[in-house]
Amino acid sequence: RLPAASGGVWERVDAVQAFDAAYGAGDPGAVAKTLPAAWDEMETAHLEVPFAALYGEGLMRLPLGPDTAPLAYQIGLLSEQYEKVANGYKPTSVSEKFLAALAQGELAGVEAPNAEARAIKAAFTDGKTLPHFTPLLENNKLGEAILNAISLFSQSAGGDMENARKALILLRSVGLEDTARRAALQLMLLDRRG
Repeated sequence: RLPAASGGVWERVDAVQAFDAAYGAGDPGAVAKTLPAAWDEMETAHLEVPFAALYGEGLMRLPLGPDTAPLAYQIGLLSEQYEKVANGYKPTSVSEKFLAALAQGELAGVEAPNAEARAIKAAFTDGKTLPHFTPLLENNKLGEAILNAISLFSQSAGGDMENARKALILLRSVGLEDTARRAALQLMLLDRRG
């Protein structure tokens, strides 16, 4: 249906509807034309992950050109099928190569493009459980340790990458590899500082 008013949320609705129509038609040209505006609206509303859940993997099946394929790749990495997306894309930049390695959980020997990436790489290549969490884990307080890690990780949005590193190490050490990879991908791809 047509929106009842203009501005704000209605611009978001219009952008997503235009993209959804292009996506539903399987038209790569129309998708390439409408995806950037729809993605901008999703970023403004902090709805990137739900958008990626709906469209991320499917975008990778479309033959998109070099102007749109990198954006589709990043969106796909925010979906639950992040590893499949990484396996089906040929990265060209240092950042894209790092993201692919992160999605595959194989960061040893991969160049980290920035401070966030260096902290994430350290978490994925250091197999030690941190002393900070040892008392909780030794006393069978796994839930408390995980909540503590989540709290630490949330502080990374303010730029505290040491806390992100600690949180990711804990998540991985207790068997939450998928959660750690998805959190790290979101940290790399989403800007939550503004």
